[in-house]
Amino acid sequence: METRRVKFKSKRAEKNVPFDKRKIKEIVEQIESGIPRREILSEYGMHESTLTNWMTRYGSKDYYAERS
Repeated sequence: METRRVKFKSKRAEKNVPFDKRKIKEIVEQIESGIPRREILSEYGMHESTLTNWMTRYGSKDYYAERS
């Protein structure tokens, strides 16, 4: 059986609706690949503290090791 990976594309309908876990992981991967945080914040309409919390929770240890 073959597993297919589908890129999840979705914006929130309203600001008080939480992001899907798949979307959170995709956003974290974008940050780790080098896309500026400001660009992500404006694209998805989120607060900086939300992104910081996601990076702490879902970010890779390698990402933080490179930043130190």
